[in-house]
Amino acid sequence: MNCTIIPIFIPHYGCPHACVFCNQRSITGQEQVPDDAGIKETIEKYLQTIAVPRGGHVEVAFYGGSFTALGMDVQERYLRVVQPYIESGEVASVRVSTRPDAINSDILELLRSYRVGSIELGVQSLDDEVLQLAGRGYTVDQVWEAVALVKAEGFALGIQLMLGLPGDTREKDVQTARAVTGMKPDMARLYPALVIRDTRLAVMYRKGTYRPLSLEEAVVTAADMFVILEGAGTKVIRMGLQPTLDLTGGEALVAGPFHPSFGELVEAEVFLRQALAAIHAYGDRLPDSLCLFVNQRDASKMIGHRGRNRKRLKEYWKTGELSIVGIESPERDWVGLGASRQDLPRWVLHREEFYSMQELVGSLKPAGEPAGGKVVTRVGKG
Repeated sequence: MNCTIIPIFIPHYGCPHACVFCNQRSITGQEQVPDDAGIKETIEKYLQTIAVPRGGHVEVAFYGGSFTALGMDVQERYLRVVQPYIESGEVASVRVSTRPDAINSDILELLRSYRVGSIELGVQSLDDEVLQLAGRGYTVDQVWEAVALVKAEGFALGIQLMLGLPGDTREKDVQTARAVTGMKPDMARLYPALVIRDTRLAVMYRKGTYRPLSLEEAVVTAADMFVILEGAGTKVIRMGLQPTLDLTGGEALVAGPFHPSFGELVEAEVFLRQALAAIHAYGDRLPDSLCLFVNQRDASKMIGHRGRNRKRLKEYWKTGELSIVGIESPERDWVGLGASRQDLPRWVLHREEFYSMQELVGSLKPAGEPAGGKVVTRVGKG
């Protein structure tokens, strides 16, 4: 079911720790903690302007701070503001973001009584050394305990991960993603660590004791994690921070792999890997003049930022000509192969098949049309 979010930001409110990377005011672009009237104003503004997809629902989400680390009376006051909109049917449920060490049975009972349906845990890493160096204030064991409580009480579980923290490596991030699949969360978010002003990470960066990931490193690592999580059935609902004015035009960002379309870059990397896997699998049967087909809505991801994927694919496909074509299809995330000047792909690698492949090889089923749906129209070449 599609979920439309009404976000309420409570920057750093309730959080008992100052993590090395955290400056919530710069990250959220918001200075003040909202009062009851401000929350009502935000909800009503969104309800007047948002378009809810057919079969979807609206959820009010408290982001930015550690909601369940607030006093129980404060939590209840905020949640009570949302209840009239739930009772009217305009809002279906509430979502909160919090810390793994701020979860217990009493808190979960309160949340359930006020129609909280989803809980996102800011886990960041499942490596104790990384958690300690980041100043998170909890252990991996505490994360697992919180996850068990949330799942046992029937809440939808979200896991937020941060790559490139102090003491982190690509291998540790990949191992964290693999461990998270054992939690079977309903959703996940991936954020590259950024050096934000007025944080301990900024001090470490200036002293030379911390090196942030390059944009390329962040994209590649996030793509590793995306494939692991989505391949295990966990939907990755966001990658990269929301581009606030402080991050895009102010002085908040000191260093690090920020890009306003970070998620698009990661998805383009995944499409590149999927295309390479398809070429590798069918290489001995492919024509010299090769055409890669995708859903027309995925064409920009297949081509890549500034044509990067197209260039890399042409470097890989040295046999002959290579083109990229977007066509109409009811399905997404597939890559088809065929000869240039053909209207339809001869072989199709679906995303689920790609996830199951190891080392770019696997057992693939030739297909004449993507995902069982008829391809309608050829719309362009790249």
